[in-house]
Amino acid sequence: VGQFFVAQKGQNRVSLDTSTTICIYQSAQQIDMTKKTLNKKNLERLGGEKLADLVMELVQGNAALQRRARMELSAANGPQDVAVDIRKRFASLRRSTSFIDWRKQREFAKDLNGLLDMMRMKPLN
Repeated sequence: VGQFFVAQKGQNRVSLDTSTTICIYQSAQQIDMTKKTLNKKNLERLGGEKLADLVMELVQGNAALQRRARMELSAANGPQDVAVDIRKRFASLRRSTSFIDWRKQREFAKDLNGLLDMMRMKPLN
C-alpha cells in the first residue's frame, strides 16, 4: 500500500504509519451542513414544483399516503370537499368485509385518527 493524497494549497497530510497517508483538506469555504438537514425551512427552499415531484414519488404504491395527500388537497379547496372525501372513506370502510389482522391494526388506527383530525380541522377564514 502506497501513499495516497492529492496535493492542494492549504492541505495538511497526516501519516498514520509508513505505508499510509491521510489527507485532511482545508478550504476557506466550509460546507454548511445545516443546509442539508431535513427540516421545514430547508424543504421550503426546494420550491413547490420540486416538492410536488417528491411527494408524488413518495406516495406511489402507498394507498394510505395517497389518501392523506388527497385529503390535504381537499382541505385546501374548502370544508365541503373534505366532507365529501370523509363520507367516501367511511362508505368504503362500511363496504369492506376484510378482517383487520393485528399486524395492520396500528396502520388502521392511524388512518382513522387521520380522518378524525380532518373532521376536527377548523375552516380557514
